[in-house]
Amino acid sequence: MHSCLMLEPNKFMQQARSMIGARLRYDGKDCTVIEVLEDKLEIIVEADNPGLTIQTDAYGNARREMRALYNVPILNEAGDALHPFFLSLVNGGSI
Repeated sequence: MHSCLMLEPNKFMQQARSMIGARLRYDGKDCTVIEVLEDKLEIIVEADNPGLTIQTDAYGNARREMRALYNVPILNEAGDALHPFFLSLVNGGSI
């Protein structure tokens, strides 16, 4: 599967879970980590600013405004190392 996670699979997920509630900057926006998707190896961040998006229902009808959500990968595209953004968070910063 993901070679770097096979060594210590719980380590990175534990670090990701500990980030829930953390405030950070992502894509130039102030955000908060709100969830970890362990099956997809992603963290979900929610924009704090009023850049609202329209959420649709199953039929594509506009239902409500909500803050923008971003799926941030834990691994790089090749899946063989930590994603640079996630690595910067682990090291105590954000980019």
